[in-house]
Amino acid sequence: RMAIKTTRSCVDAILDGTIENTTWTKDPVFGWDLPASIPNVDDNVLNPRNTWPDPKDYDAAERKLAEMYVKNFEKYIGKGNTD
Repeated sequence: RMAIKTTRSCVDAILDGTIENTTWTKDPVFGWDLPASIPNVDDNVLNPRNTWPDPKDYDAAERKLAEMYVKNFEKYIGKGNTD
């Protein structure tokens, strides 16, 4: 969870465009982009891995979550259409 003030700073950076001035890293499991910095936000909270006491525990939880997503979507293979 983030403090309201931190969340507001993130939203402000998106709305005023300053977030475009940061560098980005890609999450190795899910592939989403993580900003390296946002004005008035502690850089450590921008990467969820940095908020865990033990980053190895985060890595294990992230891998487990990814496996759960894959397993869940397997039940939809061959159903529906691609439109």
